[in-house]
Amino acid sequence: MANNAVTMRDVARLAGVSVATVSFVINGSKPVSEETRQRVEAAMAQAGYRRNVIARALASRRTRVIGLLYPTGERAVQGSAFQFFTSAAAQAQAQGYTLVVSPTVGSDAELGELTGAGLIEGLVVMEVWAQDPRVDFLRSNGVPFALVGRTDDVSGLAYVDIDFDATVADALARLSALGHRDVLLLDTVTDPDDHGGYAPPLRVRAAFERTGQELGMRTAAFGAARTADAGFAAAGRLVAQHGAVTAVLVHDELLAAGFVAGLRALGAHVPEDVSVGLIDSTVEIASMIDPRLDVWAVPGEELGRQGVSALIDVLERGSVAPSAQNLVACRHVAGASLAAPRAGMLSRPGESH
Repeated sequence: MANNAVTMRDVARLAGVSVATVSFVINGSKPVSEETRQRVEAAMAQAGYRRNVIARALASRRTRVIGLLYPTGERAVQGSAFQFFTSAAAQAQAQGYTLVVSPTVGSDAELGELTGAGLIEGLVVMEVWAQDPRVDFLRSNGVPFALVGRTDDVSGLAYVDIDFDATVADALARLSALGHRDVLLLDTVTDPDDHGGYAPPLRVRAAFERTGQELGMRTAAFGAARTADAGFAAAGRLVAQHGAVTAVLVHDELLAAGFVAGLRALGAHVPEDVSVGLIDSTVEIASMIDPRLDVWAVPGEELGRQGVSALIDVLERGSVAPSAQNLVACRHVAGASLAAPRAGMLSRPGESH
């Protein structure tokens, strides 16, 4: 049945419901049971019916279009971002919304242009900074939003974020169980005094320092630019300055690739001489590095689903629910890059092992 010939009456007949019920499902104008919604959705798919977004907006005075704000101008798109995009889009569709992705940096002018036309009802904001001016703009302009990530002040905000405390605690506990006591964190925090910067590496470093102390470990951390070349150079710094280190956690996939290559160039073997773990990345990225890295995999699909659901809840409730703040830990996926330590090997680069 061609789409231009399919009417709501046809869908109602297939689903065994009234035309009004079909309209409620399409326009979201009145609640229906989940079982009924699924029957109507199945009938729409069977008949080849397509929602007319413009007609729906005119009928309900709502566009049911939401935006996903991912500022690619400041940070390169990582592999985990595509998990966010696909799961967020699927969740939006399941709840009767259309998702559009905006790659804007998020200046006041860009946000004003994006939200001022009235097409987008609300935003899911990604790549969140500890002190994020986008939050101030959206609040002051009355634009509904939810965060994938979180600012330092989360009062009254809807968000879902990685539980960095639990993730780092699991990583260090696994290293401790293997016998590691000298552990280093390689991350992108090049200015530790910039407390308002990009939030994830700041949270990982704080958790690393706190948990390492609790476990009685000797820890150190240093930051580098988000490039494979910087990771390669970091391997030389590790050998020169931290020869007693037996394990390294890396919080950036580009740094990790370069770092492992740099160790190999110095004659150090992973994991025989130094164990290496990758935090907040994907299994696919970890498997592209030789040896395959143990990874604490970002829960991208779950964050995408929950971020969209949090925004839609704000839109439909008209306020932020007390339960609209949630943390999800990364999941450890074993590779071939963790082993019990062999003390002192990094202090003698170039020797046969």
